[in-house]
Amino acid sequence: MTGENQSAKVAASRVLMDALVEEHEERDRTRELDRMAPFVRARLDKLIEREAKALTTERTAELERELADVRAELAEFTTVPAA
Repeated sequence: MTGENQSAKVAASRVLMDALVEEHEERDRTRELDRMAPFVRARLDKLIEREAKALTTERTAELERELADVRAELAEFTTVPAA
């Protein structure tokens, strides 16, 4: 019985040690993520800003093309045919 009791204690100790190690590793991962978060956020902000500028530039060029088309059509309608 003593051998079985000792084995149970060893097994329980291993389970507790594993749980402590796992908890410690989880805290380390959380700390690392917390440390990295500002850098990741800054990179994401720059990416979003760059994409917004690209979309704005693209949309502006598209609107300028549409405006040129409208002006060309308007010019056709306002031109007086030669008699």
